Amino acid sequence: MRKLLAWCRSRPSTIVLSVCLAPPLVAILGAFGAHLFLNWQAERRWQVYAADAPKCGVSFEREQFAPPKIPESENFAMIPMMRAIFVPKAKSPMALPIENRPSFGDRITGKHFDWEKWQTYSSSL
Repeated sequence: MRKLLAWCRSRPSTIVLSVCLAPPLVAILGAFGAHLFLNWQAERRWQVYAADAPKCGVSFEREQFAPPKIPESENFAMIPMMRAIFVPKAKSPMALPIENRPSFGDRITGKHFDWEKWQTYSSSL
């Protein structure tokens, strides 16, 4: 015991550091241990459920969880405007014509965004 006390007195910074780091280290190790325990418990419960589910008529096939195919007539992504977007090297139908396009304003010069000009521009498209 005397040797231990002598060692502690000769290294006070080590003792202070270990006392200061012990509570956070215990908390981190406790959280990690709880995480491992809960994962283990959840895996065990899943294995029991997966073994009992077929007996009750539950199936785990992917095809049952996949959404059904959308018919072409109801698929919004297949309207002509959207279909044209995905044609390789085609001009985008979403691009606005450059001629007569109003400006977006300029913060440096203090020119504001003109909503009325943009409204007339968009209604003329």
